[in-house]
Amino acid sequence: MTQKNAALAKHKKELDKLETSLGETKAALDEADQGREDTPERQSLISTLSSLQSQSTALQAKLSAFGAADPIKYEKKKQAIDTCKEGAVRWTDNVMILMQYAGGLGVESGQVRGFLEIGRWS
Repeated sequence: MTQKNAALAKHKKELDKLETSLGETKAALDEADQGREDTPERQSLISTLSSLQSQSTALQAKLSAFGAADPIKYEKKKQAIDTCKEGAVRWTDNVMILMQYAGGLGVESGQVRGFLEIGRWS
């Protein structure tokens, strides 16, 4: 009998905890609902939000239709191309300076081009 009484007391204690927790949760829910009364202003804001979300979706679809012509992608590609051009010019200048320096030391330009694996240019 004592085991049954102990188990019953344990379960009653757990039930009391759960009822207390339920009461606290209901109170928190009621408190959260206080700012959500269905007022005309809230309805207006909800409809504005809905229209802005649909407008945003339409604009996103329109932007994705551009594909490769997306202005942001275009700008990134343009910057990458400019960086590559600057690098090519820089290395061309470096090679020309090296060719002039090696020529001043008496090294033939063909040897330098062969060492750098550069073909003949016009």
